[in-house]
Amino acid sequence: LSIVGYNNSILAICSEPELTSIDTQVEALCINTVNSLMKIFDGSNVPSKITISADLIVRETTNFNEN
Repeated sequence: LSIVGYNNSILAICSEPELTSIDTQVEALCINTVNSLMKIFDGSNVPSKITISADLIVRETTNFNEN
């Protein structure tokens, strides 16, 4: 049985066993959003779509064996 959490909060490492989690890059998302808004307020063009990749943080609640 594997368990994966979401958002990689501090609670993921406070649990026993430590929870594998998906890190959604909230800080990068916020920085990018604020920068885009500032450009819009200045009258500049911004991309209509921006991709920020998430990371899987493997801890003790999963066991991914490579075959």
